[in-house]
Amino acid sequence: MKSVALLIGLGLVLALPARAQGWLARYDGPAGDEDYARGIVADGTGAVYVTGASWGDGTSYDYATVKYGPGGAELWVRRYDGPAQGSDEATAIAAFGNRIAVTGGSARADLYTDIVTIVYDTDGNELWTARFNGPNDGNDMGRAVTFDAEGNVIVAGYSIGTDILWDLVTVKYDPEGEELWSARYSTDDEDYAVAVAADAEGNVVVTGPSGCPYTFAWDYLTVKYDADGEELWVVRYNGPADEHDEPRALALDAAGNILVTGGSTSHGSGTDFTTIKYSPAGETLWVRRYDGPAGGPDWANGIALDDDGNVYVTGSSRGETTDDDFATVKYDADGTELWVARYDGPVSGFDEARAIAVDETGVYVTGSSFGDGTRTDYATVKYTTAGGEQWVRRYDGPAARFDEAVAIVTAGTDGVVITGSSVGTGTGTDYATLRYHAIGVSEEPGPRGPEPAQGFATIVRGRLYLEAGRPVLLDATGRRVMELRPGENDLTRLAPGVYFVLSPTGDVKHLGRVVIGR
Repeated sequence: MKSVALLIGLGLVLALPARAQGWLARYDGPAGDEDYARGIVADGTGAVYVTGASWGDGTSYDYATVKYGPGGAELWVRRYDGPAQGSDEATAIAAFGNRIAVTGGSARADLYTDIVTIVYDTDGNELWTARFNGPNDGNDMGRAVTFDAEGNVIVAGYSIGTDILWDLVTVKYDPEGEELWSARYSTDDEDYAVAVAADAEGNVVVTGPSGCPYTFAWDYLTVKYDADGEELWVVRYNGPADEHDEPRALALDAAGNILVTGGSTSHGSGTDFTTIKYSPAGETLWVRRYDGPAGGPDWANGIALDDDGNVYVTGSSRGETTDDDFATVKYDADGTELWVARYDGPVSGFDEARAIAVDETGVYVTGSSFGDGTRTDYATVKYTTAGGEQWVRRYDGPAARFDEAVAIVTAGTDGVVITGSSVGTGTGTDYATLRYHAIGVSEEPGPRGPEPAQGFATIVRGRLYLEAGRPVLLDATGRRVMELRPGENDLTRLAPGVYFVLSPTGDVKHLGRVVIGR
């Protein structure tokens, strides 16, 4: 027999303001000053880990990594202050099993930086720390990190070479922190990595810009190495205008194909979203450009894939009368454009999507968006996989100033967690991390009472009893599955899972959760 628990009038009430979130956690470092989140990952338990740069007490910026439980409780904080007590800034984070890796740059006594990579277990124990100093003893910075299937850690970024220019650098460590190899890609201009990924065979793919920073004549640069660090191939993409072409994100599909996206300058349309698919052998399979309604500038910042190989890219795109908007484009595996969705915030200001995630219920896009009198807010939009807008949620921090979401991750089977930086009241800029459920609602403890309020419901043996009203029952994706009526409603035919009771007016302030189990 199915068991049904209704969390309305039975000790839990859903209190949902217009910008409802599952939970909100803020992290203010020991100096009460500037703290900037840069990345987020989740583990298999629903916990999430956030890293970035946090001002220390007399130590300038430190790495600061925070773990939150599935309900948003802060479980631990780990800070790293390098030996020079100078500027130490984490830029990226990755998870594999019970291990969390962070990377970035850490100052030496001479004020130059090394790439510093730290691996923790999920209990917050530091397993190892590795420093990488390039051949010129200059500035080296980690910009991206990932694990391969064997638990090795791969870091990519830039390193000053013997010609005093940035080289794209990739470093691989074994699970114990021993450096296995480092590989450099160098031209007569600047080269650096923005993203890295490993395929099922342990091959490593790195992408980033390559070119002259003074003339803005950059190209997309993508390099593939084998598991031993031997260069397999290099491909460059120079757009039609022979000007500024800059990749910003990378993904691999299940077949090992490589998807790269960013922005590329075209004749007459400024910068366009430009997404390229390469085969595992480095062959260009397709190139797709998206030029927004105003003819640019359009910059893609994030990319995600679904299980069918469909490709989703998001970023900022100039509207005809709306300044810059979120723009999200879906392509099928063959590069056919399936849909474009745009979001313009409440005022026609600058709206920039920074990150994207996909789960079985839809597509989530997050970034920063100008609010009405609130400067920039977090803005998160959920679309169906067909491109329909399901919901929009905005977060304006306590100071009503600058709040900028930068990263997103799916957590468990119900929604996403977003992180970024938000100005606090008397705390400078803090990490601000929010969870949204798949239908954009949150759970908060409500008042207890001996009797449910008028219009609330009770459950007896799989049947839902309403005292009044005619609400509807939604599934976890927000789809209507049943119209309810006063009296008995039989739920025994429904599949186990989470459902929501929505008031007839559609007001999310009167929403309850029904959990159906067997």
